[in-house]
Amino acid sequence: MTAEAGRPQAQSAAPAAAVASTRLGLIYFALVAATLLPLAIWPIPPSFDLVNHWARLTLYHMVPGDPLAALYQVRLTPIPDLAVDLAGFALSPILTPYGVIMLAWGASIVLPAWGAWRVSKAVNGAPQPAVLLAPALAYNLAVTLGLLNFAIGMGLALIAFAAWLA
Repeated sequence: MTAEAGRPQAQSAAPAAAVASTRLGLIYFALVAATLLPLAIWPIPPSFDLVNHWARLTLYHMVPGDPLAALYQVRLTPIPDLAVDLAGFALSPILTPYGVIMLAWGASIVLPAWGAWRVSKAVNGAPQPAVLLAPALAYNLAVTLGLLNFAIGMGLALIAFAAWLA
């Protein structure tokens, strides 16, 4: 009789946990969106090296007769900026260099935040309230210095780690 009495309580606890997880997810989504506000407020978000990425992508797609083409040339050497450059080449038919940079800047915040959510869920079975700190921590020194490739790679590594844990 005690096993049967415990069963309805377990069934009623499951929807309550789902509601709590949904609320936490909505709060988390709102915090990530708030972290992305600099993209909506400023045409160039506060980042030291962002203009360097933008200029390099612009030079890659410069027409040969452009006067700047006489001053600058593209030399592909082993550089740490390869991820944003490859994204620029892949997305150039549909996005401008500015659009690619804004997408990369947003991904450098969203991917680490999403990775933290996934790791929290993989480790604990459900995301814990402490994960609400991750969106604020995703807007970090790597993003403000313009190390977008590092931040994107960090997010992808967290997502892969969560997949491995699951």
